[in-house]
Amino acid sequence: MPISQPTKAPPPITAATWHSTNANDILRFLVSIQGVFLYYKVLGVDPNPDASTAQEEEAMSVDVITRRQRKEFLAQERLVFDESTGSAFKAEEPPEPAERQASSTSPPDSVRKFRARVAKTAIKYSKAPSGVYGMQELQMALYELLCTMAAPNYSSTVGGVSPTSPTCGTDLLRLLNAAISPTGSVTNKNAKRAYDTHKDSFTDKTNFMTWWPMLLILQATKFNLGISNSTRIDAVHDACETIESNTGTHKRWGLEVMSWKMSYAAKRVSKE
Repeated sequence: MPISQPTKAPPPITAATWHSTNANDILRFLVSIQGVFLYYKVLGVDPNPDASTAQEEEAMSVDVITRRQRKEFLAQERLVFDESTGSAFKAEEPPEPAERQASSTSPPDSVRKFRARVAKTAIKYSKAPSGVYGMQELQMALYELLCTMAAPNYSSTVGGVSPTSPTCGTDLLRLLNAAISPTGSVTNKNAKRAYDTHKDSFTDKTNFMTWWPMLLILQATKFNLGISNSTRIDAVHDACETIESNTGTHKRWGLEVMSWKMSYAAKRVSKE
């Protein structure tokens, strides 16, 4: 059964929100279906690799069981249908020739009877519980989510991945990431430049409630590109230094920063 997509469609993917808002929406969806390992398989920086490995192994096991059930179902096509009784049955295999039974390579009668008894023992497959999905289902669910999110701005990128591919979800995630944040020194320089430009734009007239979230978004971009010193607390310290230098301690924001820094330092001392 296909995995249900979010009832409320997440916002479209943009280059500015790819490593922040979009990433959170994708992760939130994958967490709910035990498929978060697919995201980190492509983007890296996995905070819990052991849990991701366990999720991946479980999904692969579900696929194995599903394939076996499928083969068992399709094997019914070889059953013989008795019109007189209205039921199907498996045709018995012809007995082995007497000369083969007597040959030294044939197993003894006791072994043949044991094998026949084992072969006739029916195995009942348990139905997968709610919330347990195989790799193919997870890949298709991620693919459909990304198609919905990327269609407005990256329709040509979406067209570059076939939905029949067994790795369609991670293929599209990798392609989108390569289109938005290609790996290389140029991308890293641009990410740093965008962050520093926005950080240094703060003045007394700046709206902090819009400036701060954008600084975090740009910091998240740096972090996902593997640039060092790009954690949230690094952004806090950068913000404090910028506000102090661009507004002065006698201004409102400067006093706010001084108060926060003193409180932060006191907490560190108490922990030590």
